Amino acid sequence: MDVGSAVLDVAALRQLTNPADIPRLLSAALVRERAIDTELEGMLGRREAIQAEMLEMTASTSEALQMLAVEAEALEESTAGSANLAQRVSSQVRALDATQTRVQGALSHIAGLLGRAAAVEGVARALAREDYEAAVHCVDEYLTLEEQTLAALGGSGASPTAVAGSKAGGAGVAPPAEHGVGSVACLAGVSAEQAAAFAQHRRSVEEAVSACLTAAVAAGDHAAPGGGLALRLSEGEVRAVLAQRREWSQDEISRLRLA
Repeated sequence: MDVGSAVLDVAALRQLTNPADIPRLLSAALVRERAIDTELEGMLGRREAIQAEMLEMTASTSEALQMLAVEAEALEESTAGSANLAQRVSSQVRALDATQTRVQGALSHIAGLLGRAAAVEGVARALAREDYEAAVHCVDEYLTLEEQTLAALGGSGASPTAVAGSKAGGAGVAPPAEHGVGSVACLAGVSAEQAAAFAQHRRSVEEAVSACLTAAVAAGDHAAPGGGLALRLSEGEVRAVLAQRREWSQDEISRLRLA
């Protein structure tokens, strides 16, 4: 419908002065009316098709939205599963890291036990052949290994035997299985036996060195092996030996320290 033409026609009708023009304008108006009716009928005829297309579009959109909702739910489930798996993996990694730390500590402790056992055996062999220089060297090696073990255990000030025993008794981080407790208890037992054997051998070395010192001083032989060994004993042990031999002169003590 041409609204502008209709407006112009109305204006023309208002300016109409010749009656002969009325039929012509009426015919034109009828023709325009029929054209408008035809156009309206065509539009009304397409209404059903348009409605069907709209229904089809609505149905397809609904199906697409339902599919998107299903895919979103599946993605959410997959994401939740991945998050749970990541948490389990993280907990397993932490457990493995803790286990690795315990294994490394156990290996370090075992290495210390083996080293100290070799030192104890060395002391025993040296005492058997009366090689007190080698015996004192093995004692020093044992004490050095014990200091290293204490440093590895965190410098708690307790002996490795006491630390191992406290772990076996429940202090600190408990092993995850019963065989772990038994292993730590076994290591603690070995450490206790080793410490007892070392203490006995060390007393034997100190007694032997003290006897050598006494014999050397009594004989006036300050170049004897006992004089050199005395310098490797602790200062407290040297003072104890000197207290027992108060009759030594200052010159003898000086020569003993320089031997």
